[in-house]
Amino acid sequence: MQGLKKNFSDNNKSLQQAIGYCLGILAKKDYSRLEIVQKLQTRGFAQSIIYEAVQYLETKNFINDERIANNLVEYYYGQKGKNWIKQKMHQRMLNPQIVEQILQDLKSEVNYLSVEQIRSLKKILEKKFNFTDWQELDYQTKTKIFQFLLRRGFTQPLALLNYLSNFDN
Repeated sequence: MQGLKKNFSDNNKSLQQAIGYCLGILAKKDYSRLEIVQKLQTRGFAQSIIYEAVQYLETKNFINDERIANNLVEYYYGQKGKNWIKQKMHQRMLNPQIVEQILQDLKSEVNYLSVEQIRSLKKILEKKFNFTDWQELDYQTKTKIFQFLLRRGFTQPLALLNYLSNFDN
């Protein structure tokens, strides 16, 4: 906080308070630009103060929507599909241009999954649907797996299902 006092004059006490508040919440969790703006608005700060505080936090890289989007992809990809991750990014109020750019960078889900993630997904499906032989799956079980993968947000469940059935541990 002392560094902030040197950078801002005494006239900007509310700016110091806004930045101090933001630093306090950002110490616990990453927030997107719009989430910070929303939190400052609910605290009753003026628009000009909010704008200056957000600008300061962005220049110091305390707020970075691209970093949050990349972290979400890194954390959830393999457990959830592209559509689910996209929805999560929209819930976090990330910049739509950044969301689209990062999702475009993701290639096919099948190609992006690591061997460990594929093994994990395979074990989950085998346990959930109670089978061990991927080559002998009946139509009904394949349909259930397909629907399960769709609900998890995978955009290419058929390609993923085919890949899993041919994947050897």
